[in-house]
Amino acid sequence: MPNRDEKPCSIGRMLGCVIYDTMILAAILFAITTITLALRGGAAIAPGNLAYQLFLLMCAWLYFAYSWRVGGQTLGMRAWQVHIRSRQGTVSWWQSLIRFLIAGVSLASFGLGYFSAALHPGHLTWHDLASGTWLVCSKRS
Repeated sequence: MPNRDEKPCSIGRMLGCVIYDTMILAAILFAITTITLALRGGAAIAPGNLAYQLFLLMCAWLYFAYSWRVGGQTLGMRAWQVHIRSRQGTVSWWQSLIRFLIAGVSLASFGLGYFSAALHPGHLTWHDLASGTWLVCSKRS
């Protein structure tokens, strides 16, 4: 897992990334919804439309997966100077999907999956352990 010369990411820094990326993701999803409404000629999307909700969920995953695969960072991670690492080098699409889904479970359980990192010797979260990825800080602070 993490190398000895890499500093594991703190819970505070992880949550900073989550908050930052949530704002960015909200803007992306608003833009996607605006485009979708324009393509529909302004016709409303029915509340609770499962297909559209799954489409937005897929778009959210693609934001994270593409960011992790191409640059090893989302925009929120870049602001907090955090990088993602993987046993295989580049994070795979499969690893990104597992990480994305389990991170959702980590948040849905009142953050328990994140706060469990305080008890893990390598400071790994549930989604780190499930996906074979982990976060490191690029700046010592």
